[in-house]
Amino acid sequence: MTGVTLDGFKLFAAIGQNRDLFAEAETAIDKAGSTILLSQLKSKSLTLDHVQRLRAAIGDDNFTLALDSRKRCTGPTLAAAVRAVTTGGH
Repeated sequence: MTGVTLDGFKLFAAIGQNRDLFAEAETAIDKAGSTILLSQLKSKSLTLDHVQRLRAAIGDDNFTLALDSRKRCTGPTLAAAVRAVTTGGH
């Protein structure tokens, strides 16, 4: 091995721009994306600003799906807290 590492950001950008080329891997791509997003939501350095920017970047539907997935993994407390912070308590 040469020590060269894969640039995940470029890879995901290429996948997004060429969905038809990766159609057979859709399930794996969705799972990888979910894993990445949940990792961010678990981050100890997560701030309100970060959560709001993350939500804006991925859209409300994807953000809600991520919170629901997180809730199934660790219980309702974190999902409810993040949802309350990002929606103003509604």
